[in-house]
Amino acid sequence: MPDAYAEAESAGREDSDDDRGSGEHAAVDASQSGDEQRVSDDPVDAEEFVPEPLTATPLERTRDEVDESELAVPEPVLSPEHKAAVIDSHRHEGPPNKILILGGTSEGRKLADLITEAGLDVVTSLAGRVKRPRLPQGEVRIGGFGGPQRMGRYLMESSVDLVIDATHPFAERISASALEASTSTGTPLLRLNRPQWTPGEGDNWLSVSSAEEAARLVQERFKRPLLTIGRQQLSAFAGDARSSYLIRCVEPPDGKLPRRYLLMFDRGPFDFDSEHSLLRRHRIDVVVTKNSGGDATAAKLEAARSLHIPVIMIERPPSPPVPTVHTVAEAAQWIVEVFGSSRV
Repeated sequence: MPDAYAEAESAGREDSDDDRGSGEHAAVDASQSGDEQRVSDDPVDAEEFVPEPLTATPLERTRDEVDESELAVPEPVLSPEHKAAVIDSHRHEGPPNKILILGGTSEGRKLADLITEAGLDVVTSLAGRVKRPRLPQGEVRIGGFGGPQRMGRYLMESSVDLVIDATHPFAERISASALEASTSTGTPLLRLNRPQWTPGEGDNWLSVSSAEEAARLVQERFKRPLLTIGRQQLSAFAGDARSSYLIRCVEPPDGKLPRRYLLMFDRGPFDFDSEHSLLRRHRIDVVVTKNSGGDATAAKLEAARSLHIPVIMIERPPSPPVPTVHTVAEAAQWIVEVFGSSRV
């Protein structure tokens, strides 16, 4: 197969994205005849965004994937006694006046829909990074809060009785702000965090703690990596002038890139056959991803296993020390137990 990877000097601009707001993610669906096209945005959830067509440049191929994700540090498991104590400490008489969901993930949207349909007052906060996000039911606010103090002021002025952090597992900044704001105002905080991926039989995962560590490993051992880490941390690989990168993102990256790369734009969910074909066609020798969990982008891990291709898995940051659930149903049950409202 001819080497179609573009050699391009990286733009001098640093990636300016950060974990603003609730970690929204945009996915672009741009499949065109025969070509592969995919993309991956940062702390991003492909299901949360309405497809928006992109115009491919000569350096871009069509059909890529959405933000991939992250391996993780084990989350604290509460004993039944500890769980009961936490619920008792937050117990509230009657249904909540207002619930704030820090959203941007499919789980956050589904929970907002469920709560709204139950007749409770919910506000979903989105970061505002994506031009056309898929909006949940209920009230929606767009944009960051401006730090934990201003978030705390919003909680008080809006009479928020419960905050649910349903942001992307790698959106550390907003999660830290939510913890500080809820603590300072005495507002209960619940973390809705989808289960992380775990290696199975036949997997060859190389666990790392950062994109920089992943980049060093690629430069030392591999030549044709598939990058599915979103766009915010691609600059970590900019110093590699040897490897030929296949980069899947949701929106065009705006920071420095490796010298040799091929961009692909598309959105999940992806299936095993298409991922298997992609890895073989581009002769990928390592998959680099983040452990964000979920089903939409997990097929690449199965395809890598079947082809005996190693996976460099960037671990999740430590989870905040707050009550944590992993499904929408568990979040709804937590609300019932704390507020005594059976409407959810």
